[in-house]
Amino acid sequence: MNIAMVDPSLFTIPYDCELIHALRCLGGRVTLYGRPLRNGEALSRSVSVVKCFYGVSERLPTVVRTPIKGGEHIFDMSLFVARMILAPPQIIHFQWCPLPKVDARAIGLLRHVAPVVLTVHDPNPYNGTNLGMMSSGALKLPAYFDAAVVHSDNGRQQLIRNGVPQQKIYVIPHGPLPVRSSESVAPPGDRFNIVFFGKIKPYKGLDTLVAALAELPSSFKQRVRLVVAGEPVMDITEIRAMAECSGVSISWQLRFIPDGEIDFWLRQADLFVFPYRDIDASGVMMSCLRYGKPIIAARIGMFGEILEHHVHGFLIDPGQPPEAYTDAIRRVMTDTARAKLMGIAVSRLADRLPGWDDIALSTIKMYEGLRERWYTGKNGIRRPRARI
Repeated sequence: MNIAMVDPSLFTIPYDCELIHALRCLGGRVTLYGRPLRNGEALSRSVSVVKCFYGVSERLPTVVRTPIKGGEHIFDMSLFVARMILAPPQIIHFQWCPLPKVDARAIGLLRHVAPVVLTVHDPNPYNGTNLGMMSSGALKLPAYFDAAVVHSDNGRQQLIRNGVPQQKIYVIPHGPLPVRSSESVAPPGDRFNIVFFGKIKPYKGLDTLVAALAELPSSFKQRVRLVVAGEPVMDITEIRAMAECSGVSISWQLRFIPDGEIDFWLRQADLFVFPYRDIDASGVMMSCLRYGKPIIAARIGMFGEILEHHVHGFLIDPGQPPEAYTDAIRRVMTDTARAKLMGIAVSRLADRLPGWDDIALSTIKMYEGLRERWYTGKNGIRRPRARI
């Protein structure tokens, strides 16, 4: 099966690579369409990118890239539609649509070329953050595709609330993500390391974690160290000021973390904490499983569906104050034998979750069903163009 995989901004490179590799192992001919790779980015599999998006704006400084990128997206998406019309694939699978109102019109055209699928990584678009044109129309967009993929039942319910017809929704799990081994070795220390990794965004709750650590008894504060490794995409001035007053040792690595460094930072963890306010699937958590450490997370989305309270760590109900995380952290630090068992359970969880071969098989079955219905529609049913 000839599949066009589309991720214009390459928002989810690791996910794209693992899915494409698994589909290819089942005989799929998959081409990834996106932007040029940036410094420090790498492809985890032997996947090449057809660089048909943002060839101009990606060469510009970040401060001027965004406004130019919007106009370039309209032009590039038009060329992409023409490319698909001239050389039609059997499936067109979007991972992201950066400008929903623009992309909806493209989808209306592409649905006459082949079935068009959207993986909805954020059923609550951008986890509730208003990103202007990137958010406008995002709630309605999945309904205009032939199929929408989510990673959890929570995501399915969210799409239904957003008005997406149930028959268009497919729940296909998110697979574990590999992390390239690092040659660097962290020096041994006597601190209990809590690692908070990934881009720093409002919904991830770094402020909640800092507030929770500030409430630890002084004897625990002397032992703990928080490692914050990731590029801020929000103002964290107040969080850093709160951290300065917390009495907790904090290592700030506020930058883009290249693929070759990720293992170095994750390996330092004695505990992973995810005090997220909103999530469906978390690629960061799926990267952390292989390290076999306890996890404390909000009981939402994928966290609440695959993690077991008191088995893999602790789940905190939404709306609980930071002190709920304080208590969970204290319990992990106090009971080392139990923490070790939790870490072993996390490692076993990574082995039990659906692998990428199963995910690819489910995806292929979805594609085949869509193709069959698409041909039926082509002969007897007029497919509507999208309007948002």
